[in-house]
Amino acid sequence: MDEMETYEIAALMKYSYFAIKDNWEQARLIAYMVAQVNSKHRLKIEDILPFSWEKEEEEEEDTAITKKEIESLKAQAQQYINSKNKTNG
Repeated sequence: MDEMETYEIAALMKYSYFAIKDNWEQARLIAYMVAQVNSKHRLKIEDILPFSWEKEEEEEEDTAITKKEIESLKAQAQQYINSKNKTNG
C-alpha cells in the first residue's frame, strides 16, 4: 500500500473479497451437497448461501456513454488543455 495512489484505495476496499471468493464458493458447494442429499426438494446452490457479489453482478449498471456526455468530456478536455497552455506559454 506504500506505493498506491489514494484513488486506488477505494477500488481495493470494494473488491477485496476477490481474495477469498474461491474459499467461500467451495464452502457453499460442500454445504449445498450435504443439504441436497438430506432434502426431498430440489435446491439451488444460490439458496444455500447468497453472496453479495452475485447481487452486484445481476445489478450491473449501464456503462454506455451518451453523445451529450462525450461532448461534455471533450469540452472539459479542451478547457484543461487551454489552461495548461496559458500557464506554460
